[in-house]
Amino acid sequence: MSNKIPDWLIKQLPYKHSWMDVGGKNMHVMQKGEGKPIVMVHGNPLWGYLYKKILDGLDDNHKYLIPDLIGFGFSDKIKTEEHSLKAHQNWMAEFFSSIKEEKIGLVIHDWGGMIGVAGAMKAGKKIDGLVIMNTCVTAPREGFKPTLFHSLSQLPFLSDILFRGLNFPLSYLKIFSHVSGSFKKEAMRAYKYPLRKFQDNSGPLSLARMVPNNMHHPSVPIEKETEKYLASYDGPAKIVWGMNDPVMWKLRRRTSRLFPQAKVIKTQAGHFVQEETPDEVIAAIKEVFKNRADSISVSSTKSMTGHLLGAAGAIESIFSICSINNNVVPPTINLINPDNEANLNLVANQSEERKIKSVMNNTFGFGGTNVSLIFSEYS
Repeated sequence: MSNKIPDWLIKQLPYKHSWMDVGGKNMHVMQKGEGKPIVMVHGNPLWGYLYKKILDGLDDNHKYLIPDLIGFGFSDKIKTEEHSLKAHQNWMAEFFSSIKEEKIGLVIHDWGGMIGVAGAMKAGKKIDGLVIMNTCVTAPREGFKPTLFHSLSQLPFLSDILFRGLNFPLSYLKIFSHVSGSFKKEAMRAYKYPLRKFQDNSGPLSLARMVPNNMHHPSVPIEKETEKYLASYDGPAKIVWGMNDPVMWKLRRRTSRLFPQAKVIKTQAGHFVQEETPDEVIAAIKEVFKNRADSISVSSTKSMTGHLLGAAGAIESIFSICSINNNVVPPTINLINPDNEANLNLVANQSEERKIKSVMNNTFGFGGTNVSLIFSEYS
């Protein structure tokens, strides 16, 4: 495969790496842990390596999924004219459709915000937790003026020299950072590697051109639809913002108005918050996605065995041990219309694969003979 990851990068990213077909393109996805799916989406001009420091600081109690946008990282590279917000929305929707859970968490940055949310929206996923960093998830207003950075991307010929010939902004990331010591030599090598060839580096220029420069730009309708979708979101959220971002510094207040429930954590970072101030991002992720009732898988094996009376506890204990050994939660079959006001993760009709460390087996018998047993993996 032309998207093969070199060994020196695998050593830095010791996670599960896979490729999936999204509309005829191969998308590279990293995964750490099992459980509730939390998707982390990067933006321009980087790839999933941007979340390395974040993944290093998180445990494996959730399933963290980090896709590389098409044209970036170790996903397929495409031509300039193939990039559009509509195309990226479709590719991301295909990725989200591969996640069997209805509810997903999102951690978003830069173009990963608009593309990630638009893709989840199109795939019919329910967002259940948001961490937002230096991104734009709102549509432009009448009379807006594009930034100098995005205006440069629209200049014919000159923009190709700047973005593709001189590898801007990828080779000049320190211009967009503020915290000293960020983007060390090892990290810069990792960021630049996937786009080191001229024929592969159309992505940064193309995504810069995807930013509207007028109200007739083809990205605007999707941005309006996405903003409207997010306006109804009232779930848990935190905003972690680099206050020294030379490109997106103006968007913090607009983002705060869109998510009035979200606490804003202001950092000294420039644009790349994950690289510059990772501790604040890690803390926000842990808070937004802290263990809640919906992270506990609930199942009834009696739906498959019937009531075995005196043997029920023994059989259910065997199921519990097998679940730990195989990291599979058995389903409650024929569960069609649950009353789930407690917002539990009811494993209905189809088994669930996840990392299982402990299982509680509740056996409630006739006549008040009630027992709860807790089984845990051997360590």
